[in-house]
Order: sequence, then structure tokens, then C-alpha cells
Amino acid sequence: MNIFIGHKSALEFWRLYDLDSCRPSKALPQPNQNTSPLPTNQVKAEELKLSMPLHLEVADYRSKRKSSLFVPHCTKRDLPQSSFLKFNEAVFVACPELTFREAANDLNLIQLIRLGYELCGFYSLGPCATSSKPTVLPRKPRTTPEMIRSYLQSCPNGPNKRKAIKAAGLVLPSAASPMETNLSMLLSLPTSLGGFGLPAPKLNYPIRVLDNRISLGNGASSNNRTSSSNGPSSPTASSASASSKILSEKTLRCDLCWPDERFALEYDSDQFHSGRKKLNKDSRRRALLESAGIHVVSVTKKQILGIVPLREIANITAKQLGVRLRIRRKDFDERHLLLRRELRR
Repeated sequence: MNIFIGHKSALEFWRLYDLDSCRPSKALPQPNQNTSPLPTNQVKAEELKLSMPLHLEVADYRSKRKSSLFVPHCTKRDLPQSSFLKFNEAVFVACPELTFREAANDLNLIQLIRLGYELCGFYSLGPCATSSKPTVLPRKPRTTPEMIRSYLQSCPNGPNKRKAIKAAGLVLPSAASPMETNLSMLLSLPTSLGGFGLPAPKLNYPIRVLDNRISLGNGASSNNRTSSSNGPSSPTASSASASSKILSEKTLRCDLCWPDERFALEYDSDQFHSGRKKLNKDSRRRALLESAGIHVVSVTKKQILGIVPLREIANITAKQLGVRLRIRRKDFDERHLLLRRELRR
């Protein structure tokens, strides 16, 4: 007997697992397939590492028999065939796109957009995460905004489908942390949702830079060993104590970047509590980006959380992008505070 994990349990699953933990499948819930009790030989809480009771997808209301082991949810039969992925021989889990669709029934628009950033980003919020002490786990992106939108268009009509489509259209991929998500949403969401309405950035955008490394010419670098045992030394190796510059190409990723305008915002998570080593590393990183023609402005957590400091960052960003910060809504301050409140949950 197959079981199909969905809703809150599917979201918890994708916060624990990457996409490569499952295989593609065309399986869908079938009538009378999910019956109580849950077969413990097929699904064990310790194996899945999911909270009990499990939220399961069933095909008809006759299968909605309550149990202390699972909570059944009746799903539509005309879901796309790609709606579930195979975890093992008996367990299927709602794909990230269906998980996003089902979350629209429980979350408001801002919360749904933030969830989209998470599913399309390089992190997840742990199952025990709270606003006061979040647990952030590294993850590969489980989906993309384009995949979510495409899936939603192929889904049957139902409650909150329009909200899900609207939210997916405001999600940006590749965020690396919740604070990057918050900063991006605060700056780029439309003013009707409390954002500053700035052009959307590219998150974790790769920039190729040239790194000038200093190599001491004491024979440690093979690049300086150009002398022949049967002949005189070459000019580049004439002095063992001489130093030389070695150009190496490397890739740096900007937290929020507008590549056409050669501008980036870098989130500095612990600027006031960093050791000298990290400060020097961050300073060198900014210098390399500046040498590549990218103007970098650092943003701290204190600036993101502060209303006035963030507006200053928004004004700086607008000036660098060559746009005007247009706040025409009379209720913008109220909407902005509501947005901040949602992002702190």
C-alpha cells in the first residue's frame, strides 16, 4: 500500500531533504488506497524524521479515516502526473511545487512569497525554527520560480490558486539566507505590499574577478622554477628572495546584485562582532569586486531591522540604479510595518 505525503509534512520533508533524495514518479493517490491505520512497516517516523502525525494525501473522502498516526487530506484526482516524487517503494511525497500550492491554503501572501524564496534558495528553516532563534540549514534549491509558475498553470482551479500564482511571480531564486530574503523582499516587493518597489536584484550573482596573489620567490612556487640545470637561470627566477604577483581568476557571488548597473549589496551578518581575520577577508572581497567594476555597499542586520536606516539603503540603491524611489501610497508606512511584522515571524 502506497502512501502520499503532503501539506505540512511535505513542507517539513523539503526542509530536511534535497531534491536528489527522491526520484521522478507519475504515481497519484488512488481511491481506497489510504486507509487507517498507517502501516508501520512501510513508514517509520524515525526513518523519515518527520513529525507525527503525518499529513497524507488521499483520493476520496471514504479514505479520510482519522488516526493518531496521520491526518488525511482529500486531493483532486486531476493533478499533474508530476505532482509526487518517489522516496522509497511505498512512500511518495508532494513535489516542491505542489507543496507551495498547498501552503497557499494556510499562509498569507507575504508568508507564501517568503516560503517561495526558501524553496528556491540555498537554505531551509529547520522544523524547530522560530523567529527568536531560527535554525537555518544549508540546502540545494528544491525548485525554481519558473517551475512553480508552470506547475500552477497546469493545476486544476481551486481555492487560493490565484494567490499562489501571484506569490510565485514575486519570488526570486538563489537566496542564501533568511536575512537575504528579507532584504530582497523589503527592497523589491511592490509598494502595495510594503516594499520599496525597486527593480528586482539577482541573488548570489557570480562575478569573475582577478585575484592578485603575492608569491615569495623562495622556490615554493613552481611557476618561478624556470631555470635549467644545464644553463643559467631565467630572469624570473634570478633571485630566490624576490616576490612576484600571480594573477588567478576566481568567482565571487554577490548577495544582491544589479549586474547591468554594476552595483551590489552585501549582507554583513556580524560586522560589529567579527574578528580581524574576517574583517580583512570581507575588505579584500569588496576590493576585488570594486576592481571588477562592481560598486559594493555593505548592509548590516541592524540596518535591515531599522526603518530609517533601511530607507537610506533604499535611496542609495535607487540612486545607483538610476531610478526614483516613488512612494505614492498614502498608507505605505502602514503596509511597510505590516511587511516587517510578517518577515519577523
